[in-house]
Amino acid sequence: MLITIPDYTRPLNIPAVLSETLKDLRESGTNLSSVKVMVGLGLHRPLTPNEKQPILDVTRAHGLEASQVLENHPHAQDLICVSEDPPAYFSPHVVNAPEILTIGVVEPHQYAGFSGGAKGVVIGCGGARTIQHLHSLSMLARPGVGVGITQGNPFLETLWEIAGLLPPIRGRFWVPEANGEGGWFEGPAKEAHHNACEYAKTVHFQEVEPQDWLLLKVPPSKASNFYQASRAATYAALVARPAIKPGGWIFVEASCPEGFGAGEGERAAAERAMLGVDELLRQLRSPSPPQTSGGAQRAYVLALALERAKIGLVGAPRIPELEHLGIPQFDSLEGLCEGSGLVVDSPFHRVPMCTSGLTG
Repeated sequence: MLITIPDYTRPLNIPAVLSETLKDLRESGTNLSSVKVMVGLGLHRPLTPNEKQPILDVTRAHGLEASQVLENHPHAQDLICVSEDPPAYFSPHVVNAPEILTIGVVEPHQYAGFSGGAKGVVIGCGGARTIQHLHSLSMLARPGVGVGITQGNPFLETLWEIAGLLPPIRGRFWVPEANGEGGWFEGPAKEAHHNACEYAKTVHFQEVEPQDWLLLKVPPSKASNFYQASRAATYAALVARPAIKPGGWIFVEASCPEGFGAGEGERAAAERAMLGVDELLRQLRSPSPPQTSGGAQRAYVLALALERAKIGLVGAPRIPELEHLGIPQFDSLEGLCEGSGLVVDSPFHRVPMCTSGLTG
């Protein structure tokens, strides 16, 4: 069995959940010597030693060797192609596993509607070509791709199409709530994810009146870099019925010690951000959008959000790429918030919307 787990960008106590999962497997008769654990990095940076050590401690406590703990390498030379259309490339550890158990967090996502589900395997543990295809500008522009949308979403449909080419996948998905509580959904991955998404639709969106400004306080799991933190702003600006008034301010409060981000995907987005909003929008809307590497799409999504509202970053060190997007940085919000506004303490689990309900 292969167990896939998310990385540091998800609000989940991964060592605790992994320990409980291994305990459950042992009690159900699974021989843990045949189990491998893969961290689904996608195109994020590798784990630091301090991030990886708690995972190694847990697996060692359950009798696993360090060699049974893996990280996804999207450019590895031994990737196996299981499909050319859509492109599906994976490690032999994924393709040859008798079964896969994917552990994930279900929260709003810019393209898949919600995270978790097949995404933890197909993108988290996929090859660079697979990730690039799913995050292409043509995919981004397709109707139905958006925050909170699960019906008729071609991004989500392609995820499950690729997942269907892999060994059987079961899921263990956590839906966090803004109040710190939440619920688990388990079973065959597609069914468990569907049920988790239906629940998430009821708890992850906050009905409010139109606002002149929003202050989005990014939690530590997403505050390590601007790539991750900026999701709060783009969700609020591009959700089906944005609560921010056109031209209003979205302030993102995040420490961003890694700047724009250190991973391959984050650097691709940072490089594209240097083009500026007008050029990004021109490329996105051209009849033949350029091919981009995975991660670059975040710059284009930011450009779309900046059409709707102004975005400012609060409390972070200077990030040069933001100047090209016209995103100012502030040490504090003193004197900046005028008119009606809303402070959102959990912007990934209480996305502000102007009216209740979701499309799809």
